[in-house]
Amino acid sequence: MHTVYAVLRSLMQSAVEDQLISANPCSRVPLPRLDKRVVVPLTADAISSLAAGMPARYEVAVWLAAGAGLREGEALGLTVPRVEFLARRLVVVEQMQNKTLSPLKTRASRRVIPVDDLVLNLVTTHMQR
Repeated sequence: MHTVYAVLRSLMQSAVEDQLISANPCSRVPLPRLDKRVVVPLTADAISSLAAGMPARYEVAVWLAAGAGLREGEALGLTVPRVEFLARRLVVVEQMQNKTLSPLKTRASRRVIPVDDLVLNLVTTHMQR
């Protein structure tokens, strides 16, 4: 709601500046307060259970999300050259979107993520399958 309101307020302000309307009707609209959301991560057992319940093809995506913070499209779009085993890191520069490998939407989304042996071993197992 806050995002939609911000866009509408901006559009109305442009209309005021273009002299299409005399005042911005959004200027004094109070929005409800947003409470900070507390994110409670899954336990290791819950992650293991979730991964075990996935088809084998997608099991590694659960671990990439939990162990490296990858989003679904990033995990599904991770390719072999982007896994730097010796440097123990993942290079995230693209994502799977509509069954196509696509660049990430923003420059800020491109990143290098250090990963531990657990994630690297699971990626290796996935690649061997």
